[in-house]
Amino acid sequence: GLISERPVSTQHKSAAQRVQRDRDAAQRKLQRSRLAVPDYKPLPNYPFVRVGGSLGAATVPQEPVATPTQFTLLRHGFQIQRHNKVDSCNLPRLRGLLESSFKRTLDGGQYFDRLRALESAGGIEIIIAGDYQGAVIVTHEPLPSSDTHLPYLDKFAVLPSAQGTGMADILWAQLRRACPSCMWRSRNDNGVNRWYFDRSNGHFRSPAPKPNETGTRWVFFWYQSQTPGQRTLTADEIHAGIGVSQSIAPSFV
Repeated sequence: GLISERPVSTQHKSAAQRVQRDRDAAQRKLQRSRLAVPDYKPLPNYPFVRVGGSLGAATVPQEPVATPTQFTLLRHGFQIQRHNKVDSCNLPRLRGLLESSFKRTLDGGQYFDRLRALESAGGIEIIIAGDYQGAVIVTHEPLPSSDTHLPYLDKFAVLPSAQGTGMADILWAQLRRACPSCMWRSRNDNGVNRWYFDRSNGHFRSPAPKPNETGTRWVFFWYQSQTPGQRTLTADEIHAGIGVSQSIAPSFV
């Protein structure tokens, strides 16, 4: 048989050390696995958004490894639908979403007819998230004395029950993907304006109506693509877009 030149007691001690080393290695491997990035495999049409911060070694209760892997928690998004014709949507559900989000009554006939008219003009894009839990409606408005169209954010809506779920960020990411540059308007007293200011590259606040005048004071926002080669709005287009945006009839009664 095999003959060892070491005493038996030394062999037993060496075997015990090997067992301890194996245990230590397994423990370190377990600690590293707790810090590893999860192997997420999103389904098609399901976006991911960042909703958390980095996880450092200080959060691990065991002995930290020398160079821990940091990761950002990702949350699974909502299924996304895209439409370029209004009648391909579930109109009763879309109307219910808009009315619940804005807490106002939609003039559905007038509003959907306007979208239908734009389908063959500049075009429209309707992005619906989840089970009609959120929607973005973009119209491409003809600019006067020009053959170009203004990408205009006509509606941005999230159901009250879906607020706080990351729905707004998912929709905004989908909007930026569909329209690298875009313009929209918001009432001067809209509580969402702070959120819009954070996501815009510029804005213009219309003058307040005079005491003997009727009208709405608007804030006009726009964002621009930061990617070379993608369309950006020129100063003339922004100026014309403010006039076009201001002339759009209200869609709620």
